[in-house]
Amino acid sequence: MGEAARLRVTGQGPPMLLLHGNPDTGAMWNPVVERLQDRFTCLVPDLPGFGGSSACDADITTVGMADWSARVLDQAGVDGPVHVVAHDFGGPYGCAFAVVHEDRLASVTLTNTLFFRGLRWHFWARVWRTPILGELATLTTPYPLFRREVLRGSPRLPEHHIRSSFAAMTPATRRHVLKLYRAHPTDIFERPVPGRDQSWADAFRAVARRVPSQVLWGELDPYLTSDNADRFDAQRVVRFPDLGHWAAAEGPDAFCEALVAGLVAQGAVEG
Repeated sequence: MGEAARLRVTGQGPPMLLLHGNPDTGAMWNPVVERLQDRFTCLVPDLPGFGGSSACDADITTVGMADWSARVLDQAGVDGPVHVVAHDFGGPYGCAFAVVHEDRLASVTLTNTLFFRGLRWHFWARVWRTPILGELATLTTPYPLFRREVLRGSPRLPEHHIRSSFAAMTPATRRHVLKLYRAHPTDIFERPVPGRDQSWADAFRAVARRVPSQVLWGELDPYLTSDNADRFDAQRVVRFPDLGHWAAAEGPDAFCEALVAGLVAQGAVEG
């Protein structure tokens, strides 16, 4: 079953599961939680291997990610449908959950993430996927290089976000990052969902056409470029021309306004 995730529950209202990516922890969502906690119960876990969630027995297959997300909801005591918001490597966790547990889904919001056909890994991902080279790069990256690369992804990212993310990159987390990327070849989401005659990517696109869905995309992202925003078949796509990979942390006011507006427009929450 796996160990319990480090999970923070804040706010009131319908549940919203916020899934971060690499190299972050659930703290990435702090600016979003501050703005949404008056109308949503924000469920903010650390993904396995990040922050306070252990990776010792993490199942990072696509099915394993779906089941982990479901266990987080069980841990929080959430029985009803949940609004899922997923960023970066949180996308596979959230999208797989949507495919396997659609009955527990109220809506899905994706931001600068991956779960589509034709995945092309960025430079650093290709480095991390390469044996020996990945170990050298990941385990020896100094703060100045880390900061420079993160700001290349999001030029307006606050300094405190960068420092806290770097501090959370323990040796164990860095080893888990290598494992995570190496478990995801470029065709991973083109493989069939177990027991179905449908790929993971196509299955999610079908879900996105049935339930309220939206994509909020920072167009300055050099890792997951803006053409990827249309690959999910989401019912609504919003692009932020002045934000990058971490749009939610760079521009939380604009991000939260767009998130809520999309949910209201699609009837997923009351206006």
